[in-house]
Amino acid sequence: MPFLSIAAARGFLRAVAWIRASADAPGWRRWSRELFAPVLLLSVLHDMGGWRLVRSNEGVRLAQYLRASGSSSGIAVQDLWRLGGRPYMWQHQPLVEVSPELLTDTDAAAAAVAGTTWVALRSRTARTVGDPVLHSLGFERDDGWRGEDYVLYVRTK
Repeated sequence: MPFLSIAAARGFLRAVAWIRASADAPGWRRWSRELFAPVLLLSVLHDMGGWRLVRSNEGVRLAQYLRASGSSSGIAVQDLWRLGGRPYMWQHQPLVEVSPELLTDTDAAAAAVAGTTWVALRSRTARTVGDPVLHSLGFERDDGWRGEDYVLYVRTK
């Protein structure tokens, strides 16, 4: 992103210099100068309308839920960064990053969640592969957690 920002700023400065130089120029350079500012403004507004920075509000809420549970036991999480990552989840040991591909291998999944009490999967992963695998490993959905983006499992065995 920094290099893209630098390149955009440099391009903007060159365009401004080109417009200033075209003040006395006849023809298309003159009317292009008049169109540059509105086109630039519209393009920035259009681009800003498409900015959808991934918010992790539910991930933060899940991290708060886990902290409120009073347990510092281990957790396996898909997309750990959405919960604040290791800086915010350090009290949960072990802290394991889980990928959907890992869940396709039951032995690998069992080894990954061996020391954990909680498993948090994104809803789509939970629907497709999470429920049967985690049920076979002794996890059930946590009825206390209500979320749309994450499904929380707790060890029952």
